Amino acid sequence: MPSGITFLAPASGKNVACVSVWENFQSSFLFPFPAKRASWPFFSSGHQPHAVRVENGRLEVEYKDGERAAVSLVNPVNFDDWLVSAVQQENETVYFSDFNHGIVQRIQLDPARELRCLECGQ
Repeated sequence: MPSGITFLAPASGKNVACVSVWENFQSSFLFPFPAKRASWPFFSSGHQPHAVRVENGRLEVEYKDGERAAVSLVNPVNFDDWLVSAVQQENETVYFSDFNHGIVQRIQLDPARELRCLECGQ
C-alpha cells in the first residue's frame, strides 16, 4: 500500500470473503489469526445511497482472552461505495481505476494482547 502496509496472501487456498444482507452470501465471516500481529482489513463494498450516517456493517477483532474491539462501518466517516470516488477520510484509500477503490480499515488494537480472529458482518 502507499502507506507502507503490506499484505500477506496464502500461496494457495481462499483469501477473500464476501458478506451481505442478501441471501446469496453469508451474513458474517470469521478470519482466524495465526499469530500475534496487527490487522488492517482491506475491503471494497457496495453501498445504498440512503444508508448514510448509520452502521452499514461491523468489523470486530476478538482477543484470545475473549474480549472484543469493534469498528462500525459508517458512510461517509470510514466507509463508502467502491464504485464512486472515495468520500471516507479516516482510512487509506487504494484505487483500482479512476473511481473503483478499496479501503484499508484501521482498527485500534492492544499490541500486548494476542488476537484470535476478525469477524466481518452486518
